[in-house]
Amino acid sequence: MGDKEGDANEAPRRVSVGAFRIMRQEVTNAEFAEFVAATGHVTDIERNAEGHIWTGRWRRVARADWRHPHDPDDSKEARKDHPVVQISARAAAARGTDGRRYPWGFEPPRQSAPFRANFGTKTCCGAEDRGLLA
Repeated sequence: MGDKEGDANEAPRRVSVGAFRIMRQEVTNAEFAEFVAATGHVTDIERNAEGHIWTGRWRRVARADWRHPHDPDDSKEARKDHPVVQISARAAAARGTDGRRYPWGFEPPRQSAPFRANFGTKTCCGAEDRGLLA
C-alpha cells in the first residue's frame, strides 16, 4: 500500500487487511437518490452550500453538491449511472452494520499512524481543507 511519489504519510508499506465486503462498483447517482428519498438524508455539503470541483486544482463552488456535481446549473439526471460525487465516507455510510460510527469503531478519526482515512487534516485537498464530511 502507498505511493512513493506521494506525501510522507503515503510511503509504500505492507499492510494486512481482514476480510470485508465491498460492492463491485461505486454507488451511482440513482442509488444515492433512492437512499436520500428513503431517509431524508441531507449531506454536510448541501448544508454548507459549497462543494469542490477539480479543474487542475480543487476549486470551491457555491451550491455544488451531489445533485449538482459540477455547479448549480449541472444536474445528476444526465448521469444517473455515474458514481455519486460531492459526498464523503459519512454520507456513503462507510461503516459496518454493528452500530459503529466509523469503520474502525466509535472514536473519531485521528491523523496519526496507523492512518485510517483522510478526514480533513490535510490543507491541500479541496473539501478536506476545511474538514467537510458528507
